[in-house]
Amino acid sequence: MKRQTKRGKKTFTEKLSDEAKTSAKSQNIAALYKTTKTLTGGFRNSEGPVKDGNRNVITGVAEQNQRWK
Repeated sequence: MKRQTKRGKKTFTEKLSDEAKTSAKSQNIAALYKTTKTLTGGFRNSEGPVKDGNRNVITGVAEQNQRWK
């Protein structure tokens, strides 16, 4: 089952990469962006709340910058 899953994932990614290549050649930017986003897993926001020493959330930009220093 694991081999079959790996094989299926490999064929899926190869198919998407071929679609991306054809989209790039034909200058179809929307399709290229969509396939690239699918291949990379999309955008992930890595920002989280900034907390002080007492585990309280800091909301002010100046306070956050001071904490990061």
